[in-house]
Amino acid sequence: MDEAAAYLHMERDEMETDIEQGGFLEHGHHGEHLYGTKFDSVRRVIQSGKMCVLDLEPTVSTSVDDNELLTA
Repeated sequence: MDEAAAYLHMERDEMETDIEQGGFLEHGHHGEHLYGTKFDSVRRVIQSGKMCVLDLEPTVSTSVDDNELLTA
C-alpha cells in the first residue's frame, strides 16, 4: 500500500475546526503540519468487529475519552 493512501488529507482550517469540536481522539503537530486520529475512524474499525491499536507519540496533545469510544 502506498504510504500516502494510509492517510486522510484535509484542509488545515477544516482540521482545526474538527479539533476544536472534539472530533479527534488525538492530534498534534509535525513541523508545519497537523496530524491526528479521528474518532469516526476508530469507531468504523470497532464497528467492523476489529480492534484498533494506536501508536501514540508521548508528546501528542491527547483528548482521549474512553466513554466516547465505548458508545461506538
